[in-house]
Amino acid sequence: MADLLWDGVKEFFDPDLMGALPDLLVPGASVEDWFCAFLSAIGRQVAKPVLMSSEGGDGHHPLLGFDVESDRVVLLAEPFENTVRT
Repeated sequence: MADLLWDGVKEFFDPDLMGALPDLLVPGASVEDWFCAFLSAIGRQVAKPVLMSSEGGDGHHPLLGFDVESDRVVLLAEPFENTVRT
């Protein structure tokens, strides 16, 4: 089976046509399956930052992200246990 071509699927990634960008799902994945190597692999492949925010978040407050210049995943928010709550 041949690889998919961009022209055959690009409509799925058109937020004007679809109403939003697509979500990815990894069936049966656990928390332990989501390692930072996953973010690095994507970031290196596309040579762009990859940001991770909480599910349902607005994307404006990422928690972790792959930084292209440093070629590593960096912390972008303080962990909850280090945050002062009032």
